[in-house]
Amino acid sequence: GLFVVGDIANLPFASSSFDAVVSMHTIHHLQEHEHRQAFSELSRVSTEKSQMVVVSSWGHRSSFMRVMRFPIRLAEWLIHQYRRIWRRELDPTANIEKPNQHADVLIKTPGTFTQKHGYRWVVTELSFLPGLDVMVWRSVNTSFMRTLIHRPLFGKNILGILYRLEELAPRFFGRVGQYPMILSRKDGSNQQYKGEE
Repeated sequence: GLFVVGDIANLPFASSSFDAVVSMHTIHHLQEHEHRQAFSELSRVSTEKSQMVVVSSWGHRSSFMRVMRFPIRLAEWLIHQYRRIWRRELDPTANIEKPNQHADVLIKTPGTFTQKHGYRWVVTELSFLPGLDVMVWRSVNTSFMRTLIHRPLFGKNILGILYRLEELAPRFFGRVGQYPMILSRKDGSNQQYKGEE
């Protein structure tokens, strides 16, 4: 492949260069004032018969994950109790030297910068995109997966049910789940998105 380092809000490509455009978990790492421009740039470099997919995150705005917050915390507590009682949890830091002062600051510092929007921002600020649509990429976050999905506790079955629900109502789970796919179709296969299922 050809790899190009550039600014997603100011792409170094000619207009109508690509038949398809995919962006995975990138735009929400930009400063907020650059988000709309990044979407505009992705649309600019795509051809007239193309499709564009941007996978993002609603962050704390995911209503499904807000509902699941209590079951996740309860599961975390139960897992901790189980490991403590049965001494199954080994301390992974037992043989590691204590970090120096600078490393300790970095460890306690939050991760990469993100600025996440909600569903309403997408359908209002990105209404200029042809064939705008919002569908689900994945409706649950990693905390859900780590705490509630376990093989002995029918994790595979739970994921199967969740997958079928996402397939039945992709736009609903795109709105309420954790990770939406923001789509733009220039191929004429879809009318402008109205925000309904």
